[in-house]
Amino acid sequence: NFLRFLSLNWSMSTREIDPETISLVAPEGKVNDCTSCMNNCCVGHNSTVLLRLRDIAALMDLDRTELITHEKPRFAASELNKSPALERQVNSQDWQEFPVLRQNSFGACLALDTEGQCTLYPHWPATCARFPYSLNPDRLEVLYSKRCNAFWIHPSLQDQAKTMAVAAVSAYNTRIRDRIVLAYARDRLEALGITKFLRISPDLC
Repeated sequence: NFLRFLSLNWSMSTREIDPETISLVAPEGKVNDCTSCMNNCCVGHNSTVLLRLRDIAALMDLDRTELITHEKPRFAASELNKSPALERQVNSQDWQEFPVLRQNSFGACLALDTEGQCTLYPHWPATCARFPYSLNPDRLEVLYSKRCNAFWIHPSLQDQAKTMAVAAVSAYNTRIRDRIVLAYARDRLEALGITKFLRISPDLC
């Protein structure tokens, strides 16, 4: 266990982030308003959803495992240079090992129905739940995605904005917990049938 601990801490930071320590980099009271949006954040390869262990388990419970795939889009260097967050994700160990939500040839999430509504809600992945907020762990900042053009800005919505910021931090902390669970409880995950959806070398767990 000690060697596992050293190996895990060598490959990544296992310290969770306290939501109280982060800064929300967005206008005060800025929250997304999906009901008035004419766009769709679930379309496009930049919107590819990387699944967590909890997300995989939820899809198994919903009998929607056909949405789980390791077929991931490729991004040009110019695209990655424009989006540091996307570059961090594509170059991460998680991107290599964890699956994503399946998209069609146009880049639309296959969990959408014909009217563009999510058929997984409210059991959708953590990434979807916290969007358009995302955490920059290096700077301890939660950012509001420029891809979300439907929003309200009002001081009375500040508590809602903070809730979404906390959700972004929670999504990051979940990533850390997933790596710890993989290192110490892989047999439990195998018994649950989750590891068959992962691409992890046996000697890494």
